[in-house]
Amino acid sequence: MWNVAIVEDEAESSELLRAFLERFEKEAKVSLSVSSFADGMDFISDYTPKYDLVLLDIDMPHLNGLAAAKKLRKMDDDVLIVFVTNLAQYAIRGYEVEALDFLVKPVDYTAFAAMMHKAQRYLYAQRSKRVFLTVEDTIRCVLARDIRYIEVRGHFLTYHLADEDIVVRGRMENAEAELVDCHFCRCHKSYLVNLNCVTEIGPNSVCVEGKQLALSRTRKKEFMQALADYLGSAV
Repeated sequence: MWNVAIVEDEAESSELLRAFLERFEKEAKVSLSVSSFADGMDFISDYTPKYDLVLLDIDMPHLNGLAAAKKLRKMDDDVLIVFVTNLAQYAIRGYEVEALDFLVKPVDYTAFAAMMHKAQRYLYAQRSKRVFLTVEDTIRCVLARDIRYIEVRGHFLTYHLADEDIVVRGRMENAEAELVDCHFCRCHKSYLVNLNCVTEIGPNSVCVEGKQLALSRTRKKEFMQALADYLGSAV
């Protein structure tokens, strides 16, 4: 699931971008959750770092796209920014906010799809963060996206993968800090869960690809909010 924001004051342009996203979703077989904002100030004032991609017009009233992007970067280092504008001469300043790309109006689908495929590669790389685990005298490298959940027992952590479990000595707090940008959240003091692997939520449990884990009362609200943000249902 990608969370995408369209920040565009022209309704016609906003609807065109939404239509292009729907077309790309079908063609590329990806899942997109799309939010639209008609003003840069509205987008920035309530911003939470849950978006993967922001399609940002430059020429907007109240707060133009460049100014909005600078404010955005102070709150979110990872989100991909793409300028969509008829002011191509300003788009080159995207380097100031590490913009991924820019599209010149009127946007055509071929250019749009090429940008989306580029974004897809970047997002895949982001979500493929490597985690290094020391097992006795060997260092194992696993991808964060391959970790279903992590379980702590005493001074040991068990990394549950699809086809194996890896036990290492460590602290849950350190594992949680390392995976903070990879969509992991604690559902219980003993479990750190990959939100992409959650398949079912019960009153007091979380199902992670067939495995039932306890969902504690003290962590339930935070966990449910994190899951909602990840899935895009809190848009």
